[in-house]
Parts: sequence; C-alpha cells; structure tokens
Amino acid sequence: MPPGTKGCLVAAAIWIMILSALAVAAKFFLLPYFRKDLEDKTGSESRYQHEITLALDSFSGYAVLRSPALKEDLKLQGIKLNLQDDGADYEKRMAALNRHQVDLAVFTVDSFLRAGAPLEHYPGTIVLVIDETRGADAMVAYREAVATLQDLNHPDARIVLTPSSPSEFLARTVIAHFNLPLLPARWWEEEAGAAAVYQKFAAADRKARKAYVLWEPYVGKALEIPGAQLLLDSSRLKGYIVDVLVADRNFLRDRPELVQTFLAAYFRAAFGCTRSPASLEQLVRDDATATGSEALTEDQSKRLVNGILWKNTLENYVHFGLSADPATGSLPHLEDIIGNIMEVLVKTGTLKHDPTAGQVNTLFYDKALKSLRDADFHPGKKLGVVENLGPGTAELDTVRSEA
Repeated sequence: MPPGTKGCLVAAAIWIMILSALAVAAKFFLLPYFRKDLEDKTGSESRYQHEITLALDSFSGYAVLRSPALKEDLKLQGIKLNLQDDGADYEKRMAALNRHQVDLAVFTVDSFLRAGAPLEHYPGTIVLVIDETRGADAMVAYREAVATLQDLNHPDARIVLTPSSPSEFLARTVIAHFNLPLLPARWWEEEAGAAAVYQKFAAADRKARKAYVLWEPYVGKALEIPGAQLLLDSSRLKGYIVDVLVADRNFLRDRPELVQTFLAAYFRAAFGCTRSPASLEQLVRDDATATGSEALTEDQSKRLVNGILWKNTLENYVHFGLSADPATGSLPHLEDIIGNIMEVLVKTGTLKHDPTAGQVNTLFYDKALKSLRDADFHPGKKLGVVENLGPGTAELDTVRSEA
C-alpha cells in the first residue's frame, strides 16, 4: 500500500460516518421540522383546544360513552374525544393508564382491582359509576343435570366461563356465598367470550354437571334452548357487577376542570339517551352496529336494556356519599361496594390479599362530583329539557327504588 493511503482511507471512512450522521439527522430532525413548519403556515387552527383519550370496549353499557350526543356536547366545548377500544384487555388498559397514554378508562370494579394488584399501586382513581348489570350477566344450565345451584356441589361439577370478565366474577361470587365444598379446586373451564360459551352450551351433553356463565344477548339465546334454565343472574347480586369510569391520577391532578366538564357532558348525554326504554333500546341497537358487534333484534335489545341499570346524576351522588338516599339507604356507598368485591376476590383466591391494606377509599375521588353538586348541576338544564330550575335542582334526578 503506497505511503499515506491508509491515512486517506481512515479519513474517508470518518467523512462517510460524518455524512451518514448528518443524513440521519436531516431525515429525522431537520426534514420533519421544515415539514411541520410548512404545514403550520399552510394549515388552520384546530377547532379543539383539548383532547381526552378514553379506553373502553364494546360492552353495551358503554353505549352512552360512544354516543353522538356526548361527542357533540364535548365538541361544542372545544374538546375532542378519542376512543381507544382494547378488546376488553384490562391489563393492557391499566398499563396504558400507568404510562399516561390514556386519560380515562372504564373497568368493572373487580377488573380494576385485579388489573392494578400486580403493579402494587393504582395509577387511576374512580370518578363515576357508569352502570350496574341487573340480569345482563347470568349462569345457565340444563335442568336435567343441574336443577339448582346446590347441584354444583360435586367433584364432577364445572363452570364454563370467560376468564378475566364479569362472568368469571359472577361465578366467583356464587362460590364465595354458596356452600359448595365438594366443588373441585379447578372448577372452571375457559372459553373466549360469551359467543364461545353459548356455542359450548348449545352443543353440550344435557346430562353433564356443568353450568355456563355468559352475558346478553347470549343469555336470552341460551334460555331459548329446550331444557335450559336460569340458575342465577346479576339481578340477584346487587352491588357486585358495577362499571366505573377511572381517571389517570396525573390527568386528574393537572386538569381537574376537564374531568368535571367530561362528567357533566356525560350526565347530559345519559339524561337524553336514557329517558325512555325506547330511546335506550335504539341506542344499544345503533351502538351494536357502530362497534361491529352482532346486530340486535328488538327483543334482544329490550332484554339487554332491562339487564343494565345506567346510573344517573343523583345516584352517583349517593354512591359517592355526597347525598342522602331518599330510598332509605337502598344504594350502597362506593367504599362498601369496593370492599365487598375485594372480599370475594380474596376469598376465592383471585387476589392473595387486599392490595390497599384496607384503604379502599384511596381508589375513588369524590371532589369532581362534589363540584357539580355544589354548582346545583342538573343534566337537563343545557339540553333545554327542564326550565325554571331553582335551588335543589339535582333532586329532579331520582334514585330508583329496588323492586
């Protein structure tokens, strides 16, 4: 190699590296900067001043959260609502809260407790009770093999369910509260979703000692099969299968006014959507179409609406301890709801212990709702449904009594 050639090669290699680094920097830093600058100069200002990202799934109880009424209400206040459907992956949902990738998320109380336990802290806090299922989740069986729940007290008995779902929690609640000592340690069989459980039930041996837990509209479909019967549904388990809205604690701390605005808009949308059974039935049918779920017939939507109790403004005040219950204490406080559900999860081995060490009050936040109550909020005001409202207008929303 001629003298100096090696030095030239080294210098050339260094220059190649420098030019490559400059090219990378231009591609990833300079070009995006100039492109963004050009877009800003040739675009327009957004109509939205804020964005809220909400994680949820296709459950019909969340239909109001997906409703055009809610989006339009928020839009008029300069807030864009982004919905993120994670297919009911509660662990993924909790992780998104923990990484501050979503501002709000929906959970059943039991799934919230389960998903946060491995983190050893809860990155979100409950700010709203959305609904409670009152028959939308149920356990069915063939009368020939399982005439009553007590027939499950046998080593051969099994319960077919969807894991990490309200149907699993319903089954665990049954086991926690009924005397079934002979039921084996591995008492469950898993299927992926209510549709799969329904197919398993439809093809089952009528003499097999099995119960099946599913949700609407498959409960109604299952009960149409000759010999099928209802063993127990969520209407018998008051205060156990409850859906709640959870806020990222950082988002709540930094933007409490946005959380309060969202809650007010939700209550207005719910007030408009749930004022009659017919409007609710239409809402869940439209929602099923919008989410790509199985289309609902009128009978199925009627049964579904009868199986879900959407919580109104005053009922939320009562659940959060912000108002007295005129129905002689028929609505439990949220702290007691969480405590009862925690007890079931620990008793059935889902959780080894209470991860809050008895401080379940740290899992919900009442000040957003308190601000609405103190401002004499009523969901019908802005809708123009009610007029000439004076002091105590929140009382126009009623706490529904138990049958």
